Amino acid sequence: HLDLTGVDVLIVPGPTREMAAPVVDAIATFLDGGGKAMVMVDQVTVDRGRLQARPNRNSFADFVNRYGVIVDDNVLFDVGSNESITFSTPSGDIAMAYPYWMRVTSVDAKIAGEIPGVLMPWASSVAFDNDFVGRVDMIPLLQTSGLAAVDYNYRENPDVGPNSQALLDVTEGDLVPNFVGVAVTGAATQAGSSEEFRLIVTGDSGWLSDDVVGGAQENLAVVLNLVDWLAQEDALATIRSKIITS
Repeated sequence: HLDLTGVDVLIVPGPTREMAAPVVDAIATFLDGGGKAMVMVDQVTVDRGRLQARPNRNSFADFVNRYGVIVDDNVLFDVGSNESITFSTPSGDIAMAYPYWMRVTSVDAKIAGEIPGVLMPWASSVAFDNDFVGRVDMIPLLQTSGLAAVDYNYRENPDVGPNSQALLDVTEGDLVPNFVGVAVTGAATQAGSSEEFRLIVTGDSGWLSDDVVGGAQENLAVVLNLVDWLAQEDALATIRSKIITS
């Protein structure tokens, strides 16, 4: 049993194991009663040693579908806005542009703060479900540059290295901006609640991992601003966050 009594902000950071039905029900009840949550969805997990991608069957993407958010089964890369990573080669360590580690832009300064963007590794695209138009407020938060593309074939060719086939095959017509973080708000559906729920969804949890934040402190600043918005508090010190680990 998951007791969310007194929780201001619930954080679900990239599940990789199936959640028990009572836990899922408790999270839904929390949101339906006007709760505030951030769900980070890893549709793809990556073996960092081999740079091989594989689908995550327990990503929790189906849960956020209930609130009008779709996290696509893909992995994005950006040939124009990305990070340089040091790779080990037979000739020694070489720093190379790595399009799968994208530099994405903050779209809504009122929520994400006055921080230009964040570093997002191996993210999936996030979209709004048109069936929910008029039922929830849809707010874009984080977006790739216009030089991003979608690797839909990672299941058949899981290589996400700096010289992957997807990078070699990309054409100008494949390049398009994609959302990787969004928010939705709406009226609570639980009887007796006058609160509105707030939900933030990102297509990756790795952007808050220690190794990424170590080289991108702005990621930490942005997530604190996002949590601040969720909690509707001016002082982060007053927030009681409960983190569900996978």
